[in-house]
Amino acid sequence: MRKIFLYISVAAVMFSCIKDAKHSQQNYPFFITQPVINIDDTGVTFIGSIERQGKEPIVDHGFVWGIAQNPTLGNSHISLGVLDAENEFQTRVTYDLKTNEAYYVRAYMATNDYVIYGNQQLFTSLWSSAPVIESIDPQPVKVGSIVSIKGRRLNNIRDILSLEAFAYVEIIEKNDTEVKIKIPVIKEGWSTLEIRDTENRTSLLPIDIISPWKSLDLPFELSNRNTPFCNYQDKLYTLYNGIIYQLDIQNKIYQPITMLSELTSDWAILYSNKYVKYFMIEDNFYICIPNGASYGLELFHCYNVTTNTWEILPSYLPITNSFSTTPISCFSIGDKLYLVVTVYRSNQSETVLVEYDTSTKIWKQISDVGHIFNNWFLCTATIYNGKAYINSNDRIWEFDNQTYLFQEKSHYTTGIYSHVYNDKIYITGNNFRPQFSDIIAGSCFFEYDPKTDQVKQLPQLNYADIASMFFWENFLYAYVYSGETKKYEYVVFDLSEL
Repeated sequence: MRKIFLYISVAAVMFSCIKDAKHSQQNYPFFITQPVINIDDTGVTFIGSIERQGKEPIVDHGFVWGIAQNPTLGNSHISLGVLDAENEFQTRVTYDLKTNEAYYVRAYMATNDYVIYGNQQLFTSLWSSAPVIESIDPQPVKVGSIVSIKGRRLNNIRDILSLEAFAYVEIIEKNDTEVKIKIPVIKEGWSTLEIRDTENRTSLLPIDIISPWKSLDLPFELSNRNTPFCNYQDKLYTLYNGIIYQLDIQNKIYQPITMLSELTSDWAILYSNKYVKYFMIEDNFYICIPNGASYGLELFHCYNVTTNTWEILPSYLPITNSFSTTPISCFSIGDKLYLVVTVYRSNQSETVLVEYDTSTKIWKQISDVGHIFNNWFLCTATIYNGKAYINSNDRIWEFDNQTYLFQEKSHYTTGIYSHVYNDKIYITGNNFRPQFSDIIAGSCFFEYDPKTDQVKQLPQLNYADIASMFFWENFLYAYVYSGETKKYEYVVFDLSEL
């Protein structure tokens, strides 16, 4: 009975599609659309059963489907070409489907004169365009190396984000079954990659990283941001909001040790650490703060960390009738202090280098250095073999205080921290947009050899937010924000392993 009903149903549709009335019913094939099978997230399988072969040749056959009843070739369809099967034909469909959508499907056959549609079947699609990850190789993987991710529908990947670093992972190439990516420089250990597809769906992929940057457990948080640390013996010193802090890494202690005077502290907070410059000579912590209230006078102080005593040094007034001055950088060679300061008066400004003799307590203007310090938010100086190596304006400059001459050396990306270790100078810092003093992403990290004037780029951190970086002994520390733990944590690079 069921077969007769289907025959009558098909016959009724069949006669409505006949273009040439001279054909008898025996010329037409009789076939049935079977229930849909193998429904999963990759697609579905359609089956047609041939009950009777017609007399006219079938030039095309296949399936049509859509969300409305009785779909036709005007809907989604798949052509299987000339019919060569005797009893059954089937195909796997992996496109034009949506997840959890109800569809109707019909088999069809066509001669040169007419198209016949079979009965319809209803099914619910589970198809998905989401990428499927099946393997990753190698594992673990070194930072900077290429990783192959294999699976299905990988062409639908839009981008890949490292949740650990909040940094995009570079996609080298991709096709439907493989994606090759380059691992960014992040800390060692397990990290998570977030894979986003073209429909903004996400999936997570754990990956084991081998990195020169190691995790470090220090039970304190730094209160200052993008602020240099001064090294003295086995301690580090820094200034924040008018307070000098001491950082003892070995004993894991970070504590305030003294506060500036009320007036000086107010100006230090007002101008922020971007304008306050400081450095150490032995156990003396020198601080230079712009004092707008004095219209050009700097407040220059010295704090001895051993005796816990303060000394106010003679202020420097570089040019009479100046409106204000801003200290840019300061460093020391022997018993001489050197201060780079920008002087403003009316519509003019001038950046000069001045020298302070700690024995005579006399200031002396040396030269105009505006061509060196035009990008003066990003500069630092390191002393090596009695000469200062200043990194500023994307260059390294060698300063000889005997001749007062600057010699331009290598070009590289400017950093704001530098350190001498094993006859090399290491320069690092955040990447900035100088006009906004804003972090873009990641860091710069270079090794400079003053003997050969060669610069070597080292593994740069790709964290989007690096709150601070500092050197201690043969280690470079970074205070970074982890997107996975949702907090700041320390990572460390051992220079002795280079």
